[in-house]
Amino acid sequence: MDTTVDITIPVDPETARALASPSRRAAAGRVLSRMLLAGGLRDALAEAIAEAKREAAENGLTDEIVDAELAAYNAERRSRKPPEVDPSDCRYRPVNRFSAAASAVPPARWAASMMRAPPRRWS
Repeated sequence: MDTTVDITIPVDPETARALASPSRRAAAGRVLSRMLLAGGLRDALAEAIAEAKREAAENGLTDEIVDAELAAYNAERRSRKPPEVDPSDCRYRPVNRFSAAASAVPPARWAASMMRAPPRRWS
């Protein structure tokens, strides 16, 4: 049993006019299906990566050099210390009703901030 699924793809206005009839759309769909299933359409990302790799190899870059660079980069990242954080800076400290920082907020202000409506999200 032949089943098809309707999809929407962006095309230029001239192509849209050419595909105005249902029979032409069906024919174009069959051609596109065959091309995709047979691998007739090229993968642009794979081609770009292959081209970059080909150019790099022509310029003397090997897989061993890339692996060594990645290993050095990862070793450097692991050896770095995390940035020092100032404990008095409230941006880096969770504040909730059980923390000492919450007791510094006047109760009326705290209650008002808790009752504030969340921002509206427009659909």
